[in-house]
Amino acid sequence: MDNQPEAGLSARLSFGLAASFAIEERLATVMHIGIHEPGQSWMTSRVFHYHLAALACFLGLSIWRNWAPFIEPRFWAEEAQIYLHAVQHADWVDVLSFTANSNYQLAANVLAKLSTYAPLVYAPFVTTYLSVAVASILVVVVAQVAIERGVHPLLLLLAVGCLALAPMSYEVFASATNIQWYCGAIVLMLLALRLQSRRWVVFACVCSFLCGLSGLPSVILMPAFIAVGVVRKSRPHLLLAVILLACVAVQAYVLLATGTGGRQFTTSARLLLLPVALHSMLGLVMTPFVVKAIGTVALDWPNFIAIGMLCATLTLVLIRSTDSRNRIDVVLILAAGIGAAVVQTFGALGDPYFLLGGEANGGRYYLVSTSALILTIMLASVHRPRAMACVLGLSLLVQAVASYSPAWRLFNTGPAWAEEVAKCQVDPCQLVVWPGMQVSLSPSAFPH
Repeated sequence: MDNQPEAGLSARLSFGLAASFAIEERLATVMHIGIHEPGQSWMTSRVFHYHLAALACFLGLSIWRNWAPFIEPRFWAEEAQIYLHAVQHADWVDVLSFTANSNYQLAANVLAKLSTYAPLVYAPFVTTYLSVAVASILVVVVAQVAIERGVHPLLLLLAVGCLALAPMSYEVFASATNIQWYCGAIVLMLLALRLQSRRWVVFACVCSFLCGLSGLPSVILMPAFIAVGVVRKSRPHLLLAVILLACVAVQAYVLLATGTGGRQFTTSARLLLLPVALHSMLGLVMTPFVVKAIGTVALDWPNFIAIGMLCATLTLVLIRSTDSRNRIDVVLILAAGIGAAVVQTFGALGDPYFLLGGEANGGRYYLVSTSALILTIMLASVHRPRAMACVLGLSLLVQAVASYSPAWRLFNTGPAWAEEVAKCQVDPCQLVVWPGMQVSLSPSAFPH
């Protein structure tokens, strides 16, 4: 009789575990892919549904977070003030050779020019929806990594959800100017691909070339592809390194030819390291105001050491939680993400102290490092699925709550584009595109 409570508890635990595995199997069935079925070809229906579920999760959460850009698109700051203004009357030769802010952004140039083929009132729809399409490529690559590594479908959806609600996504999502940071995240994800099929090698080469010509975040990752190619003995990754090296040459030429105005090139170790800790690590599990409060005192040596020790410990725990097959990839991806963040902090526009002010202050520079952290947590879930599900679930919950923060008001609100166009009675006319920003546009450059 004394063993009855223990027997009852054991039975309940057994039933709970059985129910848990049944739910997992059911989820896998709904998504048409087994829990441990890596390496499937792209054209199978299982893989298609896997990618479709990830895209639906990403777009669904993006719309829930901020539906305004989808319903009433508008141009974002420099997107109109610099790029649209420059290309509205330009031919395609001038469009493809236009540079701004000491770098070459092919994607921003092309999207801005394509928007001039729509009536002025509908022009932002072009840049907004095409920018969302580029961001969706990131999800496609993440889903393929999950398939190849045998990641559980639920863990993939949690990782994609974290990417959709990442703090810096408010600043870079649905913006042609900021496509460069999504491109950097896409190139980072290519590090984790096996690249065993010709289709994916071609896809990776095209992405690397176009992203490398669309801003600096992608080309910064070139050394990581050399490291992965050497460690894995992967010729495709070495090929991608060569492609990115060619893009490095283009970006370096533009940088040398146009100068480095507005960049302070800080050499302070604390200023170089703290922003990635605040934005990419603490920012995933804290609200923007908490991160901002920490940033105000982070430069003090005791606080800097404490934050550094905390982040180092969490990184070591993550690496140790990864199985031996994926551990070297996790180390390389984390190193690539952190290295990219440090380089971008070094070359950031404006005062580097501004980057300590939380996610709403220069968070765009840390999308690549944040994506690296989310990706490595997903890879660690192959060995520790429940623990990593808790980590990603906590991050997703915190960011869902933080989405109501007024810190994002700058990115979620702004002048109504249709109302601004309705005021345009002369050619050219001044339109307000962002708080404190105007652009001179000629309605005659757009079809009626």
